[in-house]
Amino acid sequence: MLNDPILLNDWHVVAYAPDLQEGRPMAVRLLEEELVLWRSGDKVHAWRDLCLHRGTRLSLGKVEQNCLVCPYHGWTYDEEGQCIRFPAHPQQKPPATAHARVYQAREHYNWIWVTLGQPTQDIPPFPHLGERDVPQNPLWSLFLSSEWTTCHREFSGRNAFSVCASGAIG
Repeated sequence: MLNDPILLNDWHVVAYAPDLQEGRPMAVRLLEEELVLWRSGDKVHAWRDLCLHRGTRLSLGKVEQNCLVCPYHGWTYDEEGQCIRFPAHPQQKPPATAHARVYQAREHYNWIWVTLGQPTQDIPPFPHLGERDVPQNPLWSLFLSSEWTTCHREFSGRNAFSVCASGAIG
């Protein structure tokens, strides 16, 4: 994960909300961190895309009864990230340390926003849009993303396109 407190503690657009279907986890990447997004009713979850058992990507799993299930050995995690079931040992209660790394996620303006840290501000307002949905357009995603905003400040302040192009734009 990138170790930049300003970026870690800000909100970033990671996916177009209608693309995240109930019951189907989605893999995304934010600031060099692999994430899994998944829905449970009206709630959107963002976790590190890693099962604690054997390191399998949770995004390859499935959602069952408001829980995320690992595709490898079926470890089952509740909405808070706590493993609640070891299928190989159904009578054994998983320890508190069997807990996925959970991040804050919100659905706003028809996009999914995630922060990897503790945000000091809310999701940026777009008063000209009101509560309307932002169109599905890759340029909107770049515009909404803090990475783009950071890159744009650098680019407009001096000739730093090579810095921006190294990952924020492409």
